[in-house]
Amino acid sequence: MENLKNSYLDYNYTVLAPLQDKEPCTTYLVKNTSGGTLAVRKQVFGAQFPIYQKMTILNHPNLAQVLDLYTVDGRFYVIEEYISGETLAQKLERAEYMEERQILGYMSQLCSVLTYLHSHKIIHRDITPGNIIISTDAVLKLIDFDISRTKKEDRNQDTTILGTAGFAAPEQFGFGQTDERTDIYAAGVLLNVLLTGTLPSQKLPQELFYRSIVERCTAIDPDARYQSVGALADVLDRRNPPGEVPFLSKEAVASIGWIRFFPGFRTRKPWKMVVGVFGYMLLAYAGYRTATAPLSSGNTRFDMWLYSIWFLYVPWAIVTDWGYYTKHFSVFSSMTRAKITAAKAGLLFLSFSACIFFLMLKLLFFP
Repeated sequence: MENLKNSYLDYNYTVLAPLQDKEPCTTYLVKNTSGGTLAVRKQVFGAQFPIYQKMTILNHPNLAQVLDLYTVDGRFYVIEEYISGETLAQKLERAEYMEERQILGYMSQLCSVLTYLHSHKIIHRDITPGNIIISTDAVLKLIDFDISRTKKEDRNQDTTILGTAGFAAPEQFGFGQTDERTDIYAAGVLLNVLLTGTLPSQKLPQELFYRSIVERCTAIDPDARYQSVGALADVLDRRNPPGEVPFLSKEAVASIGWIRFFPGFRTRKPWKMVVGVFGYMLLAYAGYRTATAPLSSGNTRFDMWLYSIWFLYVPWAIVTDWGYYTKHFSVFSSMTRAKITAAKAGLLFLSFSACIFFLMLKLLFFP
């Protein structure tokens, strides 16, 4: 019965065209004769067949769905969903310009699918621009699980050496067992390539925020990397701008682009811009009152500046992330978004406590 099913599946898919340049070609565009839909047929090694069997029950928007599996004459075949689009490698080869928002969007989708795979104990081990398709509707699809493996907790190192040079982590060359951090290494290399067009060994991003991420992802020691894809995603999310506000879009502010360098406006998050506007108004008012305040009657300029700084400026700077301090201090780099929020709340408490402390000093010693 199993042989009959395999023969039916082999007959049911008609080969239309090869999808590889190499010989012998193992990947073809095929058509389902009964339904008329397009699909991809791949010949895989028997050792990888269990991975693809496991993937038949997985469902994620950034994965090409595995439709069928069958064997014929000792050869193993996988039928996958056909994705209309092009690989990141093709985009890079023609030097297509990618904006920061676009790159962060790709990385967010990659982190999402890797988190899903890792939750099912699947390590991809070959994350490269050639194995990522961007569909015509701009959805990232991670493909090619030909060297993927199921994580085995009792292994100290892998028994085979596989991977793409430049993207493969050191442990893929027999120096340890590959695990989730192996994919994090490759994700860091991919981020570097998208930002600079080269591997980290040739050039790193100029911006400290991205350079520190790439360096941590690609650390030789897996323990020095982010320990989960979720941790990497949380760090990248700090820079991922939300939907643009129309009057601050790239086109709208082409002639006044300097506004993006003002704290509160750099991320173009609406709530931060609202806080920024009110913050600047309060600071302007405090500055005016300071400049016009009398020098006597217990209301000196020194007092006004002290209250302005501690009660207005410092809390406002903490909330709006003045100077992107959470991106430039290493203590924040490993924190989740929730921990950073808690840290900001703690800093706010300390700033208000300092203000109350100075007020008490004034009342006690300068009544």
